[in-house]
Amino acid sequence: MERSLVAFEGNDVAGSIMPFQGLATMAKCKHECSKNPKCHSFAVCSKGRSGCFMKDKVVTETEPASAAKEAVENQCKTWYEAADLFSDSSSSFIQISMQKASHAMDLHQLAMKAHRLKQTGKGVDPFVKVKTLIKGMLKKLNAAQAASKTKMAKCKHDNAVNAKSMAEKKADVARITGRMNNRKSDLTETNKSSATAKTTMIDVKHAVALAKGIRTTESLQANANMLKYKTALKGLGAAVKAMNGFYRKKAAKKHWNPRKEKKKVGLGSGSTKFKARAQAGDGIISILEIAVADFSKLLDDTKSTEKTSQDDYVAMFRQSEINIATYTKDISYMKNRMTELSDEIAEMTATILSDSKIVKSLEAMKVAIDKICIIQPPTYAEKKAKREAELASLKEALGLLAPPKV
Repeated sequence: MERSLVAFEGNDVAGSIMPFQGLATMAKCKHECSKNPKCHSFAVCSKGRSGCFMKDKVVTETEPASAAKEAVENQCKTWYEAADLFSDSSSSFIQISMQKASHAMDLHQLAMKAHRLKQTGKGVDPFVKVKTLIKGMLKKLNAAQAASKTKMAKCKHDNAVNAKSMAEKKADVARITGRMNNRKSDLTETNKSSATAKTTMIDVKHAVALAKGIRTTESLQANANMLKYKTALKGLGAAVKAMNGFYRKKAAKKHWNPRKEKKKVGLGSGSTKFKARAQAGDGIISILEIAVADFSKLLDDTKSTEKTSQDDYVAMFRQSEINIATYTKDISYMKNRMTELSDEIAEMTATILSDSKIVKSLEAMKVAIDKICIIQPPTYAEKKAKREAELASLKEALGLLAPPKV
């Protein structure tokens, strides 16, 4: 029988590919298959590669067809042996035996003819045809039993191969699903880390800009203060110099000589006046000198503070640049990593989808194998009716074969 190419063709038999000059035909392939006792079906294509692809599988019409693109394009077909009365393609040995036993009803006709031949004395052995028929039936039943055993072994093998393939594919799906879930977790964590790094880098840049503004304001204020302190020191220095020149040098030289004053008995009004002026000048100069010292200290402190602040700002700015460069590199790496993870997840998703389709195909194949290999037992009513018919037929045949009563 000819049908579309089946999804599961079975195993190759010895000499399974028979090349021909030109494309193989169904008749040529059928002839080659008939010469090989292990060949129960074969595939032949109208296009593409030439040859007969002989298989050991017993194919039925209900099996799913192959959806392979190559099979459709090359117009491949499957030929299989049609089930007959003694074929095991759709029945087990027990079922065949039950079918054979139903023919026992015809034995009584042969027995009646043999009895008549015996009564008339025609023929040496009136049971030759009966014996020949029984021998032929036994031969066919034995062949059917052997074929049934072969079929059961084939079914067991096919089920084992199917179960192994299904278990492997399901294990692959579970393994890839676990890896994909891990990749999804990595992608989520990497996305969070990237967002945190971006936020931190923005905060660092904002802090650097803020620190730059503060540092600029502080520097301007410090420079202005130092300018004030320098101006004040310049003025105070000039005042101290002028006061020293006026009160201590000129006044002492022109109006008051301590050595001469010691020789005098009493001090006049002029000497007392100049002495008081000199003492007043010393007080003013001392105050000015204290002011100079204070402003000098303020100037030094301001310079030191400005230098420390500038050094701290430069160190902070350089560290911030290093941090920004690090965050930028990390963000770029995490972006590439997220792209890789997304690609892996997409690839794994496609693989899982493909493997899941294969698992469904294997499940459908198991159902098809079970339909061929598992035979549903008859009901009790069917068995009872068939048994009663067989008993009646056998009793009738036994009565006809019994010797006549005298």
